[in-house]
Amino acid sequence: MYSYTSTTTIGDIRYLLNFNQCTASVIAKTSNKKYEGKIVIPEKIMVHKTIEFEVTGIARRAFFRCTSLFSIVIPNSIKIIRDSAFAECSALEEVILPTSIKKIHNNAFVGCSSLKSINLPNDLKEIGSSVFSGCTSLSSVTLPQKLKAINGSLFSNCSALTSITLPNSVKTIDDEAFDGCSALTSIIIPNSVTHLGHGAFCNCISLASVTFPINLTKIQNDILCKTFTFSIDEIEDLSKYFDTIPFEKVTKYLFENCPALQIINVPTGKKEEYCKLGLEPYRTLIQEIE
Repeated sequence: MYSYTSTTTIGDIRYLLNFNQCTASVIAKTSNKKYEGKIVIPEKIMVHKTIEFEVTGIARRAFFRCTSLFSIVIPNSIKIIRDSAFAECSALEEVILPTSIKKIHNNAFVGCSSLKSINLPNDLKEIGSSVFSGCTSLSSVTLPQKLKAINGSLFSNCSALTSITLPNSVKTIDDEAFDGCSALTSIIIPNSVTHLGHGAFCNCISLASVTFPINLTKIQNDILCKTFTFSIDEIEDLSKYFDTIPFEKVTKYLFENCPALQIINVPTGKKEEYCKLGLEPYRTLIQEIE
């Protein structure tokens, strides 16, 4: 079936129109023009005074490098935010997302250095890689309860992020997910998580406590490189985390490139047992806790 599309500008917003479906997507302005100030996207627009279009999407790079954009209000008609839609909007402070959003694509808000917080709706099921990477003012985030993965570099270099609550739906924390979160002081990994990617917590120089889940099946190398401290909370058998890899080899990688490592907390009465399992090189750092 032939798809008839065209573009139009209504108010201050440019749209791509799909006449077959009577839907519209917000797209970038022409030439060197950029969106500025506060933008409120409507749910519907009228074209030629007779045809109503529902606004259902925000196109790839629609607001890319709109450095004078400080607020965006997104309507309930929109379900998807495409790649790099708001990338490098350095003045963007406020983003109001509707409950209708189901997916945010890669790099959608990368480099939004003025963004301090964002409301993520509970029905949001997928957040792509690097979506909030470089959001250096982002201080706290509550993730939706249906999210299954913390994708690669999702919060990398979010240097103001002090806390984050991971929902019990998360199964995977991918490579460099929290790399460079230098203000993050603690993290509780829920028991639903089975996989931790390479460098997941690299360069988290303020990280004082990590609580591991009980069902991990895989930990990549250097998940905690250059972190401050590290704790292991009531794990009966550490070797269960590492598949068939000998535990003594994994511990070498686990703490490699952690020059600031000062304390390894283990449950009371477990110090000698864990040293025999492979923590002997770190005996002087181990302390037993209740």
